[in-house]
Amino acid sequence: MSGDGRYRDYRHSRPLTCARRREDMVLWWIGNAVLLFVVLPVVIALLNRVLAAVERIRWAADDILAGGVTLAGALDPVPSMLATTDATVAQVSAGAVRYAGSVAVLLPPKEN
Repeated sequence: MSGDGRYRDYRHSRPLTCARRREDMVLWWIGNAVLLFVVLPVVIALLNRVLAAVERIRWAADDILAGGVTLAGALDPVPSMLATTDATVAQVSAGAVRYAGSVAVLLPPKEN
């Protein structure tokens, strides 16, 4: 199988030396440092922006809720106001019918 060049034969590769392991560990620690000093602050900054937006949304939602509660409190007297309006409309309509009847008596009859 190793004759066609697709597979690497690890039996003949050189063993890892102490220096090679040390180089690998240095690269490992460099990667850890990059992760700690570059990637982690970027993630924290992005998370901070998202949390700030969530807090602004929460404050806006609280303001909307407070306004809705105030509006609901202002709507409590509406049924009694509607009853007063209905009574006023009934009085006005009765007066208007009386007035229209008086005007009809005063006007000359309509000719065809």
